[in-house]
Amino acid sequence: MVEKYGKDRAMVIGLILAGIFVFYWFLVFPGRLDAERMKPYRETCIAHRGLYDNHSDAPENTIAAFRRAVEHGYGIELDVQLSEDGQVVVAHDRTLRRIARVDGAVRQYSYEQLCRFPLFGTEERIPLFARVLEEVGGAVPLIVEIKAGQDYRELCEKTACLLDAYSGEYCVESFSPLAVRWFRRNRPDWIRGQLSTDYRKDHLSRKWYADWFLGGFMLNFIGRPHFLAYNHRYAGQLRFRAVRAVCRGRIAAWTIRSPRELARARKRFDIFIFERFLPPAGRQEDGTEAGERPEMKGKG
Repeated sequence: MVEKYGKDRAMVIGLILAGIFVFYWFLVFPGRLDAERMKPYRETCIAHRGLYDNHSDAPENTIAAFRRAVEHGYGIELDVQLSEDGQVVVAHDRTLRRIARVDGAVRQYSYEQLCRFPLFGTEERIPLFARVLEEVGGAVPLIVEIKAGQDYRELCEKTACLLDAYSGEYCVESFSPLAVRWFRRNRPDWIRGQLSTDYRKDHLSRKWYADWFLGGFMLNFIGRPHFLAYNHRYAGQLRFRAVRAVCRGRIAAWTIRSPRELARARKRFDIFIFERFLPPAGRQEDGTEAGERPEMKGKG
């Protein structure tokens, strides 16, 4: 009798654990995608906000920085948001204080007004996304981050319309599962990615459930992203290792800032977004890296 009870209890525990695993698998599993479509992003390192130096004449998210990335053969990661008059512009920060020393948010100014503000004391201005696409011209792959807010539907739609006419390699990503879901519904054939990090350590949220669900990719079922992009500093966490086991081959590291970090990230990631140094433009099988360049040490 005791032996039978023990077997029944073990079976129940086994079924519960199996159910938890299946449920977790359902939450985090990525969308279906031919692995070959990710090849352009695995074959070259991706320059974060272009090949920029904020202490030079090519600051982040500018035409000059994107031109430099193309010249060096790097892919490009960039950020898009909307101006007050509904133009899709390329800028990372919500506000202008850091990049232009001007009060107010990007969304509070028209594009014409934004053009009056020099970036980091240079001649560069916040560019239109359409102008960036024209400049890159399909020369290198693009990762377009959607800076989603309450206007995420408008931003997604206008960004999609611009990319519809673009012939180069591109994919979209966002921290917002709702933005990723928009592309799942409206451009299902496009490669889409879910961004994440440790929300509490990066001070993006003090709420445990935000970090639990967003930081652990537990909302992947909403947008079914084809790839994941994660802050490489937290790659040792158990939850990341669990997600990696499910999504192996589709994980991007952001943001790598030295050859040493790149060498370490190669063990756990598949795509590499970098800044402040010059890695090899293409992936090298022997793992050798280019040395750090003093002129690429500008801080964001």
